[in-house]
Amino acid sequence: MPHNQATAWTSYEIAPRRPWNMTIGGGLTWRQGVWLDQANTARAPATVEFDAMVSHRFNNHWKVAMNGYNLDNRLNYGSLFSNRVTPSIGRSFLFNLSAQY
Repeated sequence: MPHNQATAWTSYEIAPRRPWNMTIGGGLTWRQGVWLDQANTARAPATVEFDAMVSHRFNNHWKVAMNGYNLDNRLNYGSLFSNRVTPSIGRSFLFNLSAQY
Protein backbone atom coordinates (compact mmCIF):
# COMPACT_ATOMS: atom_id res chain seq x y z
CA MET A 1 0.00 0.00 0.00
CA PRO A 2 1.38 3.44 -0.85
CA HIS A 3 2.25 5.88 1.92
CA ASN A 4 0.70 8.77 -0.01
CA GLN A 5 -2.21 8.94 -2.43
CA ALA A 6 -4.81 11.54 -3.34
CA THR A 7 -7.98 11.89 -5.36
CA ALA A 8 -9.64 15.14 -6.47
CA TRP A 9 -12.99 15.15 -8.26
CA THR A 10 -15.54 17.79 -9.17
CA SER A 11 -18.79 17.94 -11.09
CA TYR A 12 -21.01 20.74 -12.31
CA GLU A 13 -24.70 20.62 -13.18
CA ILE A 14 -25.73 22.81 -16.14
CA ALA A 15 -29.38 23.92 -16.40
CA PRO A 16 -30.69 21.27 -13.97
CA ARG A 17 -34.41 21.93 -14.60
CA ARG A 18 -34.22 22.50 -18.35
CA PRO A 19 -34.62 20.00 -21.21
CA TRP A 20 -30.98 20.58 -22.23
CA ASN A 21 -29.64 19.78 -18.72
CA MET A 22 -26.23 18.23 -18.41
CA THR A 23 -23.80 17.23 -15.69
CA ILE A 24 -20.07 17.25 -16.41
CA GLY A 25 -17.27 16.25 -14.12
CA GLY A 26 -13.70 15.15 -13.93
CA GLY A 27 -10.87 14.37 -11.63
CA LEU A 28 -7.53 12.77 -11.08
CA THR A 29 -6.12 10.07 -8.87
CA TRP A 30 -2.46 10.02 -7.87
CA ARG A 31 -0.59 7.28 -6.04
CA GLN A 32 3.01 7.36 -4.84
CA GLY A 33 5.42 4.67 -6.02
CA VAL A 34 5.41 1.49 -3.94
CA TRP A 35 8.11 -1.01 -3.02
CA LEU A 36 6.81 -4.52 -3.71
CA ASP A 37 9.18 -6.53 -1.53
CA GLN A 38 10.93 -6.15 1.81
CA ALA A 39 14.37 -5.97 0.19
CA ASN A 40 13.29 -2.91 -1.84
CA THR A 41 14.39 -4.46 -5.13
CA ALA A 42 11.04 -4.32 -6.99
CA ARG A 43 9.11 -1.08 -7.28
CA ALA A 44 5.83 -0.05 -8.89
CA PRO A 45 6.15 3.54 -10.14
CA ALA A 46 3.88 6.41 -9.13
CA THR A 47 0.66 6.62 -11.13
CA VAL A 48 -1.67 9.40 -12.21
CA GLU A 49 -5.07 8.73 -13.76
CA PHE A 50 -7.46 11.31 -15.28
CA ASP A 51 -11.18 10.45 -15.43
CA ALA A 52 -14.26 12.35 -16.64
CA MET A 53 -18.02 11.99 -16.93
CA VAL A 54 -20.95 13.57 -18.72
CA SER A 55 -24.64 12.81 -18.18
CA HIS A 56 -28.09 14.00 -19.28
CA ARG A 57 -31.39 13.44 -17.48
CA PHE A 58 -34.40 13.01 -19.83
CA ASN A 59 -37.07 13.47 -17.17
CA ASN A 60 -37.46 12.47 -13.54
CA HIS A 61 -36.88 8.82 -14.39
CA TRP A 62 -34.29 8.36 -17.19
CA LYS A 63 -30.62 9.27 -17.39
CA VAL A 64 -27.89 8.55 -19.92
CA ALA A 65 -24.25 8.88 -18.91
CA MET A 66 -20.75 8.32 -20.24
CA ASN A 67 -17.68 7.88 -18.05
CA GLY A 68 -14.14 8.00 -19.38
CA TYR A 69 -11.33 6.33 -17.45
CA ASN A 70 -7.55 6.75 -17.76
CA LEU A 71 -8.04 9.36 -20.46
CA ASP A 72 -4.32 9.94 -21.00
CA ASN A 73 -3.87 6.16 -21.53
CA ARG A 74 -0.94 5.82 -19.09
CA LEU A 75 0.39 2.48 -17.94
CA ASN A 76 -0.93 2.34 -14.36
CA TYR A 77 -1.03 -0.51 -11.88
CA GLY A 78 -4.27 -1.42 -10.14
CA SER A 79 -3.33 -4.36 -7.92
CA LEU A 80 -0.06 -4.66 -6.05
CA PHE A 81 1.19 -7.98 -4.70
CA SER A 82 4.33 -9.09 -2.88
CA ASN A 83 6.55 -9.02 -5.97
CA ARG A 84 4.24 -8.39 -8.93
CA VAL A 85 1.65 -5.96 -10.24
CA THR A 86 -1.48 -6.11 -12.38
CA PRO A 87 -1.79 -3.38 -15.01
CA SER A 88 -4.94 -1.26 -14.97
CA ILE A 89 -7.08 -1.03 -18.06
CA GLY A 90 -6.04 1.57 -20.62
CA ARG A 91 -8.26 4.37 -21.91
CA SER A 92 -11.84 3.13 -21.68
CA PHE A 93 -15.41 4.43 -21.80
CA LEU A 94 -18.53 3.20 -20.07
CA PHE A 95 -21.98 4.13 -21.40
CA ASN A 96 -24.95 3.77 -19.09
CA LEU A 97 -28.72 4.16 -19.44
CA SER A 98 -30.54 4.08 -16.13
CA ALA A 99 -34.11 4.37 -14.88
CA GLN A 100 -35.16 5.51 -11.43
CA TYR A 101 -38.67 5.03 -10.09
